[in-house]
Amino acid sequence: MQLRSFGILLKDVSRLSSRYFERHLGELGLTLDQCKVLARLEHEEGMTQTQLAECTDMDPMTLVRVLDRMEQEGLLERRRHEQDRRVRQIYLLPAAQVQMAKMWQLVEQVRGETLRQFSDLEKETFMSYLQRMRSTLHELLQAESGQEEA
Repeated sequence: MQLRSFGILLKDVSRLSSRYFERHLGELGLTLDQCKVLARLEHEEGMTQTQLAECTDMDPMTLVRVLDRMEQEGLLERRRHEQDRRVRQIYLLPAAQVQMAKMWQLVEQVRGETLRQFSDLEKETFMSYLQRMRSTLHELLQAESGQEEA
């Protein structure tokens, strides 16, 4: 593999993985954006819409439409922030737990199919490499934003 094509290859794998996952999401009645919201809120309930848009990499207006639909479906609710009534925090409702259980089953299924040619050791090694890369990129971005503020 040529290292010059590393970013292209990584982006292409991500794109194809998302497409394959999305094909199976229809069975659950969810979209990829809704899954991103559910997964993020499962770990950090009470996020603001601004925080959620940033960490899911969604345009704020797109996120509002996704949240509107999910609220209508009884999956989540938006509450006013205690200190700032202009800010909305997002919380999951019990119906979301059922959808998330199905979503995580599908994630496991798709991951198994995607990585079926890898041994268990290769899967562990691959995940370790990706985690190290993510950590390095976080450090680099934090260092850069620290330099900008100085």
